Amino acid sequence: MKEKIRDIWYSFPVQLTVLHFRNNQILILLWFVTILFVTGTRGRLFGLQYLFTDPEYMGSVNPISFGFLGIAFGIFVMVWHMSTYLLSAFRFPFLASLSRPFTKFIINNFTIPLVGFFCMLGSIIYLQKVVESKSWFEVLGLIMGWLSGVMIMVIVITVYLLITNKDYRTFTRHLKQHETETFYIDPSELAYQKYASSDWRIHTYLSESLKPRLVRNVAHYPTAILQKVYSQNHKNAMLLLITGIFLLIALGFLGDNPYFRIPAGASILILFSVLMSLASAISFWFRKWRIPVFILLLVLVNHVTQNDKLRHINQAYGIEYAKNQLPYDTDQIATEFDSLKFDHDIQQTKEILNHWLLKQNKTKPFAIFICASGGGQRAGVWAIEVMDSLNRMSGLGLMKNTIMMSGASGGVLGMSYYRTMYEKSLLSSNNYSIKKQFSKDMLNSLSFALVSNDIFPNLASFEYAGKNYFRDRGYAFEQQFNENTKGYLNRSLYSLRKPELEADIPMLFITPTIINDGRRLIISPIDASYMTIAPFTSLSNRLQKDGIEFRDFFRTLEADSLRYLSALRMNCTYPFILPNVVLPTQPAMEIMDAGFGDNYGVSVAYRFIWHFREWLKENTAGIIIVQMSAGDTKTEKNKSTNKGIVESLMSPLGFARTILKHQKYEQGNYVQSMKDYFGEQNIHLLPFTYQPQQIDQRASMSFHLTQREKNDIQRSLSSEENKKSFERFFILTQNKGK
Repeated sequence: MKEKIRDIWYSFPVQLTVLHFRNNQILILLWFVTILFVTGTRGRLFGLQYLFTDPEYMGSVNPISFGFLGIAFGIFVMVWHMSTYLLSAFRFPFLASLSRPFTKFIINNFTIPLVGFFCMLGSIIYLQKVVESKSWFEVLGLIMGWLSGVMIMVIVITVYLLITNKDYRTFTRHLKQHETETFYIDPSELAYQKYASSDWRIHTYLSESLKPRLVRNVAHYPTAILQKVYSQNHKNAMLLLITGIFLLIALGFLGDNPYFRIPAGASILILFSVLMSLASAISFWFRKWRIPVFILLLVLVNHVTQNDKLRHINQAYGIEYAKNQLPYDTDQIATEFDSLKFDHDIQQTKEILNHWLLKQNKTKPFAIFICASGGGQRAGVWAIEVMDSLNRMSGLGLMKNTIMMSGASGGVLGMSYYRTMYEKSLLSSNNYSIKKQFSKDMLNSLSFALVSNDIFPNLASFEYAGKNYFRDRGYAFEQQFNENTKGYLNRSLYSLRKPELEADIPMLFITPTIINDGRRLIISPIDASYMTIAPFTSLSNRLQKDGIEFRDFFRTLEADSLRYLSALRMNCTYPFILPNVVLPTQPAMEIMDAGFGDNYGVSVAYRFIWHFREWLKENTAGIIIVQMSAGDTKTEKNKSTNKGIVESLMSPLGFARTILKHQKYEQGNYVQSMKDYFGEQNIHLLPFTYQPQQIDQRASMSFHLTQREKNDIQRSLSSEENKKSFERFFILTQNKGK
């Protein structure tokens, strides 16, 4: 029994696995992260597990989409084999004496890829069969697509290496018989001997037939020839890895073609494959110095990219970057105040309100303000579902009765699209096609652009409004969103000025956060300097500005030409998902998600209401605030706060949730302040909150939703809390007003 255990322990597969955990921790880490994502152990909030278990391609989840995922998984597996062969094969000299050494290495290097394989297979079956409730026939078809992709890539790369790689016999073929006969000994006649040239004791290895074979002693083999075998094999592996990277860069130029937008999960696996290739190459070349070299490269890359000429920044399309940059002095801006402009903007907006009033069916109607929270595509779909239900309830009059809209991230994407559909007279009692179009996948384009453009020197560019910009995942997002919305939002900011001034559509303020100083950037086609100043009771010129009016500040850089899609993107630049936008100022003004300032849009609405409180009190029957939230904070109340020491050290990374909770408290203060001025009975906050049918099956906060998640969002309209809000809206809009 002891001998069997010893033979198993000293088998090539087991010893290879031990070696990987000892020497190749970075490569192991990539497998570990992949397994965590696939199983949903990490990244569940962002729906990362669905990218690997429910991949979408060309708008559908089918065997083809799973085939692309399989190809990417096959690439990941083969890069693992090539990388570990590059780093570890020399430690096992007997390999070089075997025919097809790389093939035998792959067969014995199966343990870690096999764990990943079964984790992904099990996760796919669980999601498709248990969660999505598909038939076994459908699940089998998806699995076959995935397996086909895996096998295609494994076979293609293996055949290439079999053709190009040489073994010991190839290099000794030119020698005479008497010079080579000592080298060819029947392995079955050899007992195990420990090699003086290797620190790793190996008894057996698995052959192509998966049968254990005794390891031959190669101590008498010429070391130069053995090294020659490995050197030639390494060159072929490196050539394949480098070719793959250049091919990936070339594919970046084809991102506009939807056929090249592979599933996001496949892009992530390819990204991990690239990282594994780079890590193994550095480890191979620098060996014991690999860690210092890694650190040096990071410092060097950081230093080089600080140079404006070498640093690739993400830009807002439409405005001018070639001209001199504008000075951005935060202290000076805080105290600047133009009273004439302020009065002009107030008067202009009052004219908009008067236009709005003339379009109402009642002399004193309710003023409706719509606010939507952030939360990726989930928030956008939820906003459209709620607005569409309210629109039908009000006889298709919701947009006409609405004065202003505000919010963050995905919620604003949904509101903007729905408002444009109203502007184009495309809304009806059945808007299923509009909802379906908006909810299409946007993550494939983002992920592919990240892998093919963003992590390599970016050479691809495009032209918009007569100006050239780099392609990156910001561009990919806009193009995909433009396709999903059928081009209706592909317009300049200025094109919305006339419809808003004449109250043909509600005003919509886009308010991303300026990272430099925490101020809001107020993006609107109308003049709105009053939105840069907090609600006040004293003279406005005694208050510091906490916002920058985009059109006024960047007027000389063609602010009116800003692509509206870029404005929307600036509002939802969640870290890591979309790059921060850099505006042409000195120092550079960096823009990120509006959610860090106000994830619910209520504070922006409150600021508007406060500045026009007198007009609203005189001309309306009251204020209705429709507050649509894609995240239910109630479900987090009962979560355990017990944390281990490591988790406690990492807890600051969860600060975003604390910010959102604080914003909820502030929202309550804003509403109470409005009630104090307008009267308790004249302020109506109607919350509409997405609540999943099952707490652990919440729709993910990303730009990809599964069909189950879309259905879950739609069903949430029927929750008891949301029903009450719908009933209150119906009573208010049907029975009140003068």
